[in-house]
Amino acid sequence: MKLLELIRFVVENIQRQRGRVLLTSLGVSIGSASIILLVALVGGLQQTATAQFAGNRDLTRIDVNSGFGRFVQQGNARTTSSTTTQVTITNDVVKQLAALDYVSKAIPRANLGGGTQLSYQRYTARSNITGLGTEDLSAIGAVAAEGEAVVKKGVIVIGSKVTASFYRANYSGSEATISGSLLNKTLKLTLSKGGGGSQQRKAFYLRVGGVLKEAGNQNDYAIYMSMTDVDTMTSWQNGKRVNHATDGYSGVIVLVKDTTQVSGVAAKITNLGLQAQTAQTFLDNINSLFTALQLIFGGVGAITLLVAAIGIANTMTMAILERTREIGLLKALGATNQDVLSLFLGEATGIGLVGGIGGTTLGLILGNVINAIAVPYLQAQAASSSATAPTSAVYIPFYLPVFALLFSMLIGSLSGLYPSLRAASLQPVIALKYE
Repeated sequence: MKLLELIRFVVENIQRQRGRVLLTSLGVSIGSASIILLVALVGGLQQTATAQFAGNRDLTRIDVNSGFGRFVQQGNARTTSSTTTQVTITNDVVKQLAALDYVSKAIPRANLGGGTQLSYQRYTARSNITGLGTEDLSAIGAVAAEGEAVVKKGVIVIGSKVTASFYRANYSGSEATISGSLLNKTLKLTLSKGGGGSQQRKAFYLRVGGVLKEAGNQNDYAIYMSMTDVDTMTSWQNGKRVNHATDGYSGVIVLVKDTTQVSGVAAKITNLGLQAQTAQTFLDNINSLFTALQLIFGGVGAITLLVAAIGIANTMTMAILERTREIGLLKALGATNQDVLSLFLGEATGIGLVGGIGGTTLGLILGNVINAIAVPYLQAQAASSSATAPTSAVYIPFYLPVFALLFSMLIGSLSGLYPSLRAASLQPVIALKYE
């Protein structure tokens, strides 16, 4: 039997029993639509989460901190010992990091130690104070909402949430917090060292030269100042002059030229005995989690298709019982077992195809309806919280409908395999006795 003849017979038989086919394919439609919607919902969540994360973080940035070198084994096989040496981030290490392939910049940073208090008029606050080896903070992705994102001697840049962290003791409501901006205001930074009756304090006055735009990350709560100011303050706290050639830095911000090279550069940094933290690694973990969720939710939809497969098998079994005389007549006219097998297998696949088309169409329609209803609401919520606005609640990649359609056809074929083999194995004489 030629292919075109086979397709014509399959179409005619499906049309002849269209009522039964439609009812049977309805289960397939629900299953394929479930696969599309469940996987697409997880895909929409993944897009929103990754966009939110990527929008608030520089994926080319690697935060490097001091770590421990490799274990060094000493002695023989019977008496061994292992030691580790902490790697200090000195000027030489910073140069070594800057010389790595694909690295555009290596910016050292130094954190100001404890015992610090900020004050403005009668308001006080505590915050993380960091000195950077660069004046222009745009190098680390910071953007100024007011003033300039530039640190100089005696001039600091504060995050968007720092102003709100100032409070006035024994007051409540609007009187307890600062109203207005701290731009160009002079803050008093009080350092302390020692303890008990020997505690010493020293005040430094710093002008706010810029307020950073809200970024949704650690920059919102940070205070940045020049490395010179941090060294001066640290020297007073420690009672000796800071020497970065031996004492090192608190860490280094390494900027990579291309996001695709971040993981490789981070691995090289780790091999140097340093700790490397990247947003790209965390983003990869998020994507892996959502991929696992897509497989789980897709499996739930596939279970619905497997239930529908039982219906297809039942329909085909009943069709064989009703068409036994037809099978015998076909064989008497010269149809081979392969022809009969192909005919009934094609009908089962056709039922899966009809159900797959219906389910794919239903899934696409419902996905668009959900997006039309949910996206405006989610965007309004994102606007009120200054978060990244999602573009879709349901994300349907081009391959998902194709996969659902092909999977529906595969389920139909597998469901009709046993009934088709049973039809092909019927003897013509036994089949024709029903004539």
